[in-house]
Amino acid sequence: MNKQKNALIQLLNIAGTGPIFGPIMGALYGPVAFLWIVLGSIFAGAVHDYLTGMISIRNRGAHIPELAGKFFGKISRLLVNSLRYCFCY
Repeated sequence: MNKQKNALIQLLNIAGTGPIFGPIMGALYGPVAFLWIVLGSIFAGAVHDYLTGMISIRNRGAHIPELAGKFFGKISRLLVNSLRYCFCY
């Protein structure tokens, strides 16, 4: 996978659902949802990105499908690969 496509996937993973999820939660729950989205994005997003990066580094820079196969088995690796192909192409 080339660098541009990989960068686009990373951007969509981080910021893709915010414009959709934010207004829906705001309409349903009001101002409390704003705090939840902001604080949750900062803390949960930071923890997720950090741990994903560290797990990848500890496994010699392996990508998510390779890590899924290593830790969860061959079926999960195939599932993650198929989802990646569906969303990328």
